[in-house]
Amino acid sequence: MIKFHEPYGQVEVCSVGTRVPYYLNRSVILLLSSHGVEDAVFRGKQQRMLDQLDSMLSDTETAIRMLPRLSGPDSDLRKSLLYMLYTGLSPRMDPFLLDCMNAIRSHHLYSLRKKARIFVECGAVLMGGVDEYGILPEFCVFVQVEREKHPLETQKGCKPVVGPVLVTKHPVTHPGDVRMLL
Repeated sequence: MIKFHEPYGQVEVCSVGTRVPYYLNRSVILLLSSHGVEDAVFRGKQQRMLDQLDSMLSDTETAIRMLPRLSGPDSDLRKSLLYMLYTGLSPRMDPFLLDCMNAIRSHHLYSLRKKARIFVECGAVLMGGVDEYGILPEFCVFVQVEREKHPLETQKGCKPVVGPVLVTKHPVTHPGDVRMLL
Protein backbone atom coordinates (compact mmCIF):
# COMPACT_ATOMS: atom_id res chain seq x y z
CA MET A 1 0.00 0.00 0.00
CA ILE A 2 1.35 3.42 -0.91
CA LYS A 3 0.08 6.14 1.40
CA PHE A 4 1.82 9.08 -0.20
CA HIS A 5 2.85 9.40 -3.81
CA GLU A 6 6.25 11.06 -3.79
CA PRO A 7 8.57 11.18 -6.79
CA TYR A 8 11.67 11.32 -4.57
CA GLY A 9 11.14 7.80 -3.20
CA GLN A 10 14.18 7.60 -0.93
CA VAL A 11 14.53 7.55 2.83
CA GLU A 12 17.02 9.82 4.52
CA VAL A 13 18.34 8.88 7.94
CA CYS A 14 18.95 12.03 9.97
CA SER A 15 20.34 10.27 13.03
CA VAL A 16 20.41 6.86 14.63
CA GLY A 17 18.74 5.93 17.86
CA THR A 18 20.79 6.21 21.01
CA ARG A 19 20.11 5.16 24.55
CA VAL A 20 18.56 7.99 26.52
CA PRO A 21 18.42 7.64 30.31
CA TYR A 22 15.03 7.53 31.99
CA TYR A 23 14.00 9.72 34.89
CA LEU A 24 10.91 9.45 37.02
CA ASN A 25 8.98 12.70 37.28
CA ARG A 26 6.14 13.92 39.48
CA SER A 27 3.34 12.58 37.31
CA VAL A 28 4.88 9.11 36.99
CA ILE A 29 5.59 9.01 40.73
CA LEU A 30 1.96 9.95 41.49
CA LEU A 31 0.60 7.27 39.18
CA LEU A 32 2.95 4.60 40.52
CA SER A 33 1.91 5.58 44.05
CA SER A 34 -1.73 5.16 43.04
CA HIS A 35 -0.83 1.67 41.75
CA GLY A 36 0.46 0.75 45.22
CA VAL A 37 4.20 1.49 45.01
CA GLU A 38 5.36 2.59 48.46
CA ASP A 39 6.85 6.06 48.92
CA ALA A 40 9.91 4.44 50.50
CA VAL A 41 10.83 3.05 47.06
CA PHE A 42 11.01 6.56 45.60
CA ARG A 43 12.88 7.92 48.62
CA GLY A 44 15.38 5.07 48.29
CA LYS A 45 15.94 5.78 44.59
CA GLN A 46 16.29 9.47 45.35
CA GLN A 47 18.82 8.82 48.12
CA ARG A 48 20.80 6.47 45.88
CA MET A 49 20.92 9.14 43.18
CA LEU A 50 22.11 11.74 45.71
CA ASP A 51 24.79 9.37 47.04
CA GLN A 52 26.05 8.64 43.53
CA LEU A 53 26.12 12.33 42.59
CA ASP A 54 28.14 13.05 45.74
CA SER A 55 30.56 10.17 45.26
CA MET A 56 31.15 11.16 41.61
CA LEU A 57 33.21 14.07 42.89
CA SER A 58 35.65 11.91 44.82
CA ASP A 59 35.51 8.39 43.37
CA THR A 60 36.78 7.97 39.82
CA GLU A 61 35.09 4.58 39.34
CA THR A 62 31.68 6.00 40.26
CA ALA A 63 32.25 8.95 37.93
CA ILE A 64 33.16 6.60 35.07
CA ARG A 65 30.05 4.50 35.72
CA MET A 66 27.65 7.44 36.14
CA LEU A 67 28.71 9.96 33.48
CA PRO A 68 27.51 8.00 30.42
CA ARG A 69 24.18 7.28 32.12
CA LEU A 70 23.28 10.84 33.07
CA SER A 71 21.44 13.09 30.67
CA GLY A 72 21.89 16.80 30.55
CA PRO A 73 23.68 19.52 28.68
CA ASP A 74 26.86 19.03 26.67
CA SER A 75 27.04 15.34 25.87
CA ASP A 76 30.27 16.03 23.96
CA LEU A 77 31.76 17.49 27.12
CA ARG A 78 30.77 14.33 29.00
CA LYS A 79 32.69 12.25 26.46
CA SER A 80 35.76 14.41 26.99
CA LEU A 81 35.39 14.10 30.75
CA LEU A 82 35.19 10.32 30.40
CA TYR A 83 38.40 10.28 28.39
CA MET A 84 40.07 12.35 31.11
CA LEU A 85 38.87 9.91 33.78
CA TYR A 86 40.04 6.89 31.77
CA THR A 87 43.51 8.39 31.40
CA GLY A 88 43.84 8.40 35.17
CA LEU A 89 42.86 11.93 36.14
CA SER A 90 40.82 12.26 39.29
CA PRO A 91 38.30 15.01 40.10
CA ARG A 92 40.19 15.52 43.36
CA MET A 93 43.44 16.31 41.51
CA ASP A 94 42.25 18.28 38.46
CA PRO A 95 40.36 21.56 39.09
CA PHE A 96 38.79 21.67 35.60
CA LEU A 97 37.47 18.13 35.93
CA LEU A 98 36.16 18.89 39.43
CA ASP A 99 34.37 22.04 38.23
CA CYS A 100 32.75 20.16 35.35
CA MET A 101 31.64 17.35 37.64
CA ASN A 102 30.24 19.93 40.09
CA ALA A 103 28.29 21.56 37.25
CA ILE A 104 26.79 18.21 36.22
CA ARG A 105 25.97 17.45 39.86
CA SER A 106 24.34 20.89 40.32
CA HIS A 107 22.26 20.41 37.17
CA HIS A 108 20.88 17.11 38.45
CA LEU A 109 20.29 18.41 41.97
CA TYR A 110 18.31 21.32 40.52
CA SER A 111 16.23 18.94 38.37
CA LEU A 112 15.64 16.70 41.36
CA ARG A 113 14.54 19.58 43.56
CA LYS A 114 12.37 21.45 41.03
CA LYS A 115 11.00 18.63 38.85
CA ALA A 116 11.39 15.53 41.05
CA ARG A 117 13.52 13.92 38.33
CA ILE A 118 14.85 10.69 39.82
CA PHE A 119 17.33 8.73 37.73
CA VAL A 120 16.35 5.11 37.01
CA GLU A 121 19.49 3.02 36.54
CA CYS A 122 18.01 0.27 34.38
CA GLY A 123 15.63 2.60 32.56
CA ALA A 124 15.70 4.00 29.05
CA VAL A 125 13.52 6.21 26.89
CA LEU A 126 12.37 4.11 23.96
CA MET A 127 10.35 4.63 20.82
CA GLY A 128 8.00 1.76 20.07
CA GLY A 129 6.32 0.17 17.14
CA VAL A 130 3.26 -2.00 16.77
CA ASP A 131 3.59 -5.78 16.40
CA GLU A 132 1.85 -5.85 13.02
CA TYR A 133 2.25 -9.59 12.53
CA GLY A 134 1.03 -10.63 15.98
CA ILE A 135 4.19 -12.54 16.88
CA LEU A 136 4.27 -11.45 20.52
CA PRO A 137 1.67 -12.73 22.99
CA GLU A 138 -0.72 -10.24 24.55
CA PHE A 139 0.86 -7.98 27.22
CA CYS A 140 4.40 -8.81 26.03
CA VAL A 141 7.00 -6.49 24.61
CA PHE A 142 10.32 -7.01 22.84
CA VAL A 143 12.99 -4.55 23.94
CA GLN A 144 16.58 -4.47 22.76
CA VAL A 145 18.99 -1.80 24.00
CA GLU A 146 22.54 -0.83 23.21
CA ARG A 147 24.90 -2.44 25.69
CA GLU A 148 27.10 -0.30 27.87
CA LYS A 149 30.62 -0.05 26.56
CA HIS A 150 33.96 1.52 27.28
CA PRO A 151 34.10 5.00 25.65
CA LEU A 152 37.26 4.05 23.75
CA GLU A 153 35.58 0.92 22.35
CA THR A 154 34.27 1.25 18.80
CA GLN A 155 32.36 -2.03 18.59
CA LYS A 156 28.64 -1.68 19.17
CA GLY A 157 26.20 -4.34 20.18
CA CYS A 158 22.70 -4.78 21.46
CA LYS A 159 21.23 -7.00 24.11
CA PRO A 160 17.60 -7.96 24.62
CA VAL A 161 15.91 -7.10 27.90
CA VAL A 162 14.57 -10.21 29.63
CA GLY A 163 11.92 -10.08 32.35
CA PRO A 164 9.16 -7.71 33.37
CA VAL A 165 9.28 -4.19 31.95
CA LEU A 166 7.49 -1.10 33.22
CA VAL A 167 6.17 0.86 30.25
CA THR A 168 4.90 4.42 30.50
CA LYS A 169 3.39 6.77 27.96
CA HIS A 170 4.27 10.43 28.14
CA PRO A 171 2.67 12.66 29.13
CA VAL A 172 1.32 10.44 31.90
CA THR A 173 -2.23 11.50 32.69
CA HIS A 174 -4.24 8.33 33.33
CA PRO A 175 -3.56 5.20 35.44
CA GLY A 176 -3.56 3.12 32.24
CA ASP A 177 -0.53 5.07 30.99
CA VAL A 178 1.69 2.99 33.29
CA ARG A 179 1.78 -0.77 32.71
CA MET A 180 3.91 -3.72 33.73
CA LEU A 181 4.56 -5.98 30.72
CA LEU A 182 6.48 -9.23 30.28
